[in-house]
Amino acid sequence: MLRSMVIASLLLSAVAQAAPEEGSSHGPTTYQSEFFFQSPAGHSDITPKIGYTAATTEEENATDETTSSGYSLGVAYEYGINEMWAVEFGINYATAEYETGAVKTKNTGIMNPELLFKGTSAMGWGSLHYGVLAEFAIENAKAASASDDGNLSTGGHALMPYVGAAMGVGTGILGGRLSYEYKLDRTLEDAAGNEVTIKDGHELGLAVFYEQMMADVLLGAAITQFSEAAINDEDGNELEESGSMTRLSLYSRIPMETWSLIPRFDYDLSKSHHDKYNVMLFTVAARIPL
Repeated sequence: MLRSMVIASLLLSAVAQAAPEEGSSHGPTTYQSEFFFQSPAGHSDITPKIGYTAATTEEENATDETTSSGYSLGVAYEYGINEMWAVEFGINYATAEYETGAVKTKNTGIMNPELLFKGTSAMGWGSLHYGVLAEFAIENAKAASASDDGNLSTGGHALMPYVGAAMGVGTGILGGRLSYEYKLDRTLEDAAGNEVTIKDGHELGLAVFYEQMMADVLLGAAITQFSEAAINDEDGNELEESGSMTRLSLYSRIPMETWSLIPRFDYDLSKSHHDKYNVMLFTVAARIPL
């Protein structure tokens, strides 16, 4: 479903991702990673960000392809509770426009606020990372129609625990993360104004990343495979088949005088049950220590 795909893409700009504390990787690698970022104990960071997404998709047996574009504006605040734990809160506003044949629709509004607890433990071989991301729906999801805009809420809460690891490999950092997003029941108001309860659709994610310093600039790449369970209504009728999706991510961290510039590019290059699936997200963030 294109709407859920665009929401997932825009959400990328809301999720702060980065790395083990300095020195947590063994061997010659001593810099912080950018995949598992965690504010040091007693320190806090604020990260404003802006994102732009563009997509062209076509579902199996569809007569028309769908194009879409949108932007997001957001901010995240993180505080290092102690050497093991940190907490982050993020909120984003976004808009997305869709065109399928002659039909044009638009979704706009505040996305699900997020609360992320993340932890790290130094190990002899590198560092272990773990945590849980909670998403809170502040309103029901609303589908767009030709005469009325929809919103970008999912219509329900979700919890995503994860566990991962990072280690020094030569002068770089290699790591991975396993996550599972458990989605509570969601309420959707369809284009006709009827409320529909959506269930299931839980998602398993497996990511692998590698990062390397070039002078004082970090360059990183990650590939993530998502596997989503079928989505059903309250009567058990299947609304969307189970499937998978692959995402390629390229990112960097560029140090400025007192803050860091973090550009990122995400490309969803394939998805089950689609004849065409190209989704791109460009994000620029500024991490500012307080």
